[in-house]
Amino acid sequence: MSTNTGAQKSNGIEPKLLIHIVVTVLLMFFFRFLPAPAPITPYGMAIIGIFFGLVYAWTMSSLIWPSLLSLAALGVTTEFGNTATAYVQAFGNENLILMLLSFIMFGTLIEEGVSDWISVKLVTMKLTKGKPWVLVAFTFYAIAILSCMMNGTILIIFLLTIFTDLFKKFGYQIGERFPVMFIVGMMLSTGLGCSILPFKGWPLAPLGTVKKAGMVIDDGRYILLVLSFIFLTLAAYILLMKVMKCDVSRLANADFTALEESIKGGMTKRQKAIALCVVAYVVLCIAFSFLGGKEGIRAVISASGVYGVMLFIIIFMIVYKSDGAPLLKVETAARQISWDMIFLYAAAMLVSGLLTSDATGVAPFVMKVLMPIFNSTGEFMFLVLIAVLTLVLTNIGNNLVVVFTMLSVVTMMMNQGVAFNGQVAAIIITATGLLGFVLPASSIYGAMIHSAEMTTSKTSILYGTVALILCVVMSIVYLIPVGQLLF
Repeated sequence: MSTNTGAQKSNGIEPKLLIHIVVTVLLMFFFRFLPAPAPITPYGMAIIGIFFGLVYAWTMSSLIWPSLLSLAALGVTTEFGNTATAYVQAFGNENLILMLLSFIMFGTLIEEGVSDWISVKLVTMKLTKGKPWVLVAFTFYAIAILSCMMNGTILIIFLLTIFTDLFKKFGYQIGERFPVMFIVGMMLSTGLGCSILPFKGWPLAPLGTVKKAGMVIDDGRYILLVLSFIFLTLAAYILLMKVMKCDVSRLANADFTALEESIKGGMTKRQKAIALCVVAYVVLCIAFSFLGGKEGIRAVISASGVYGVMLFIIIFMIVYKSDGAPLLKVETAARQISWDMIFLYAAAMLVSGLLTSDATGVAPFVMKVLMPIFNSTGEFMFLVLIAVLTLVLTNIGNNLVVVFTMLSVVTMMMNQGVAFNGQVAAIIITATGLLGFVLPASSIYGAMIHSAEMTTSKTSILYGTVALILCVVMSIVYLIPVGQLLF
């Protein structure tokens, strides 16, 4: 006969979790029965309820079960289609596939000890040794520059792999202020960096729209304004991290002798081969982003894109052996897949995209509410409101839809003869349109923050909101007044 001397194990659903489940179910399945304010449709009310349910459950509970429940709710309670349609739409997202492949490729860095070597090298090189704030600044500015030349999602997944390993090595705990603010800063750097080049990537869509409306924005002045705005905003964010007393003492006072000794022998032949494959991938992604075209080899490059590059690199790493084993062993690398992030992103991108679709009536409702407000303001306050609303709305709905909604407001106001600087308004919308990371459904960056190993949903929302407020302030004190001088 044995005696159980340990803590009694609980069975069933905990009462606190049961409450969260009930609230989530009420929002996802019954919110649709509330009266819909025109022009929001009954379908729109159903999607809003699912969105609210997701945000509540992700914040108060966990990530996977609310994500799965939202897909069931889409199939059962809305005109979107059946549950199978919802699953196909959610998991057929091309960025989701890219994310999954990235986890597999970069997972081998952890499994083979390459990320450990890189993380130690980052804090022991001459530039950053004993200078954690230099490391922070170096990382943020490097991300911003690289983001305008390659896929930001891949870059962030790679860096999350490296820095999560680094934070663990120095004893940081989940939800601690420094790692969370650092991860939010990485996303801020990526979202801002994507807007640097007006002739490539993200800015092509919004700036192309306003150019069709007859608005000319000089590329040189645009780059000067946006680049300086990014530099100052990231500097202000780093200063804010200092003011909020992020604890970097563990990075500053570490025993660097012991750390340097741990990598003294350098990488093994196998680790070098893996690292070279990752470097080749990054270089090829940057090269392919500039070399694509419509004819000859440039057409092949365009057809391949970053997806093709990743597939070729992964295939090479699977078939090429070093020390008798493939460089990439899928069964072990797959252990590093963040399933929280996968399921959260699948649900978040589908629901946030539906939220602002034509069938819901949400976008026209927003326009209906905004127009009287914009009509009653002066030029400077109009631009301030553009900045604030873009940043708020991009944290609720699909980034692209929000940006085009705000651009529609701008063009409509111009057509009505309202006097304001339309070029500056368009630049504000373009530069801040990807800064949706406060809520998990804001964007892929929001999904990555909330599902990162070192964050919690509550700390993600808290410090994401802090970063958002800073961006509003920087828009008011720099982007708007300097933009009015340049354009």
